[in-house]
Amino acid sequence: MSRLLIIGFIWLGCTLAWSILGSSLTIRSADTSSARGEEVYGLWGGPLYQEPPQAFDHLALTWAIILSAVVSMALVLSYVRLFVGWRFALERVAPVQLICLVLFSATFFWKGFTGLSITVGAILTLFAVMQLTGRLDWTETFAKRTARRGPVAG
Repeated sequence: MSRLLIIGFIWLGCTLAWSILGSSLTIRSADTSSARGEEVYGLWGGPLYQEPPQAFDHLALTWAIILSAVVSMALVLSYVRLFVGWRFALERVAPVQLICLVLFSATFFWKGFTGLSITVGAILTLFAVMQLTGRLDWTETFAKRTARRGPVAG
């Protein structure tokens, strides 16, 4: 019973803290956005619009994406093969790296949906990893690896 009271007290405290923070942000935003706008423009000028860098002024966009994917794959696979071997790196890591890399890169071309698509992709990735490793006995998995290759030098 005492634990339940402590949890309830913590919950009430967090609720109160978030309410205070939310109300102070709302009040400050309304106060500063309308009253300070002209003062800021007077001191610093209007908003600046900066164009994002464009790699395709030297290379076509498609080739720039393909080149970056190849370089990324080479770097990741050459690193991963050091501790899991080439076979696992090519069979397991390469497809996942390619899918994540291609899909992640593609999200930046979906104007207005970049954040949403990255969030959904991250959630789906987490779900897949949880489903694939949920019943995995990590102690047994690492024991097999240690017996096979010896302990990791550290």
